Amino acid sequence: MSKRDDHATEIKSVKSMNTKLKSELAEMDIKCNDLSDQRDRLQVLVSEPLWKARPGYYARNQDEQLLLQKQALQEELHSSRNRTYELQQQLDWSEVNETIKLCDSMLINTTRIYTQKMF
Repeated sequence: MSKRDDHATEIKSVKSMNTKLKSELAEMDIKCNDLSDQRDRLQVLVSEPLWKARPGYYARNQDEQLLLQKQALQEELHSSRNRTYELQQQLDWSEVNETIKLCDSMLINTTRIYTQKMF
């Protein structure tokens, strides 16, 4: 009976090991399926354009770019307005100086004419 008991013990051990291996195999199969699904999703992400794969990300990224572009344009507009103001001031002063020169010239000519008439 000892051989029979040894075989029974060995069969129980093999059954136990078999059950354990089946459980591990089931867990590994689940992990394999999960990883396959992740791989498939990543392949879709890589193969599709960004705006299709992640429309929310694309919209936020586009919004950020548009905001930066808007800020740059606002700065350029402000700078242009300042430059326009400075150029207008220069033009105004130039016109004032021309008017003064014209007035001086007229005054000088008037003074000459008056002086000539006096003598």
